Amino acid sequence: MSFPDIEALLVGWLQGQFPAARVVTETPADLTGNLPLVKVRRTSGDDDNVRLDRPVVDLDVFDTDAQAASALSAQIRDALLYTLPYAMPVGGTVTGVYTVVGPRWLPYDDTSVRRYQASYRLFAHT
Repeated sequence: MSFPDIEALLVGWLQGQFPAARVVTETPADLTGNLPLVKVRRTSGDDDNVRLDRPVVDLDVFDTDAQAASALSAQIRDALLYTLPYAMPVGGTVTGVYTVVGPRWLPYDDTSVRRYQASYRLFAHT
């Protein structure tokens, strides 16, 4: 059995939910011209050897100020927890989402950009 590409699934789904933000898997070289921006990255995870993939995904939200980055991060958290399960996005099905680490401020090299990051465990299958 194969598992969904969770990064591709989340990029497509989040872009549809938050069309004002750019959703990517790699941070662009020029971040300031691409804000608000959400970066999706699978950082770890496991599977049950039968049908469920259980990836842990980090979501970085970049924006021009801390309040905007925090607000978008909170909106994404709500969408992941309450809308994504069973939404049937292209590429697979997500049956559950749990917060591993809630949205929090993290420093970023470019001091004109603010970053909030959160980690989630998803339960997904094709």
